[in-house]
Amino acid sequence: MIFSEEIRKQQSDISVRRNIPQRPKTFFGPDVEVFRQPKDKTPDKTATEKKTTSPLLKGLNRTLYVVQNDVWNDLPEKVRTSALKELERLFDFVGKVKGEKPFTIKIMSAQQLPEQFDFSESVVSVIDGDPKGYVDQAFDLQKSQIKRWLEKQKVQIPSEKDRNFDPGKPETLGRGGASKTLLKDKKQVYAMPVMAGAVSQPEIIKAFFENIDNLLDKQFIRLSIDKSNPKKWPSKISTKDGKVSWDALEMLGVAVGRAIAHEGRHEYIGGGHAEAGLGADSPIILGEKNSENFSEKDQKEFLKKIQDLEKQQGNATIVPTFPQENRSKKELFPF
Repeated sequence: MIFSEEIRKQQSDISVRRNIPQRPKTFFGPDVEVFRQPKDKTPDKTATEKKTTSPLLKGLNRTLYVVQNDVWNDLPEKVRTSALKELERLFDFVGKVKGEKPFTIKIMSAQQLPEQFDFSESVVSVIDGDPKGYVDQAFDLQKSQIKRWLEKQKVQIPSEKDRNFDPGKPETLGRGGASKTLLKDKKQVYAMPVMAGAVSQPEIIKAFFENIDNLLDKQFIRLSIDKSNPKKWPSKISTKDGKVSWDALEMLGVAVGRAIAHEGRHEYIGGGHAEAGLGADSPIILGEKNSENFSEKDQKEFLKKIQDLEKQQGNATIVPTFPQENRSKKELFPF
């Protein structure tokens, strides 16, 4: 069972002005088109700026970051492109709801990641190792950074129990979790986002071969293709007579995208699973129609969770979990 940390809901009616540097954001507002006179003509006093009103979309950043680490970069370009395309397709439902800000996917290196994350954001890494150990370490590093930052602000630090961290359960393909909580100190409110997700590339490849067409599997054997190394896969694999062919790299990308999406979902929904669809317990990530999308019910629950988290965060000051001073030390990378 792919596990996530339980998101602890806290409500606050205190509006607090942010007092730490914020990273650049995209602002949504009226688009302005300026009409200018040719240089050889006297400016027309009647010429004005034409404004086109765009609807104000509700939502914070609403982004899932895929870490552009060595494992990700080592995947063939076609796999990476296919995975990104699948992720965008899977979360496209968010922006289709009237008035809602779309959910975006960004592939970023460690140096490009934000210093601080709002409650509508999530991070997932593709790794070679054990997802459980990876996520446990990520949580520990984020908790330590939050503690250091609060100490500098002379804020009373809550106990682990108060912050509702759950050690979670291991799972083969991946693991994802979050604890997005608020801390009140005097008149100040702090948002403490802790989240991480990881999927195992070797386990995804293993699941890929467990679920592909038996005929395709036979071609890998016939052509003596190294199953464990996608970089050695041909762009097109065909039967001996050429009547049937597959784009195995693109198919693997779809599987990778779905595995990432499942873990990313847990960073919002929590440890529970959907009754059906990609959000169900241990979904088949390739070759199963019922796992090709999040179920309609799960999609509604996902959007509701994001809305609740955004409302929960409000105007609280976000505690940075990956400040610039930590970037030069690989051992302090918390995702």
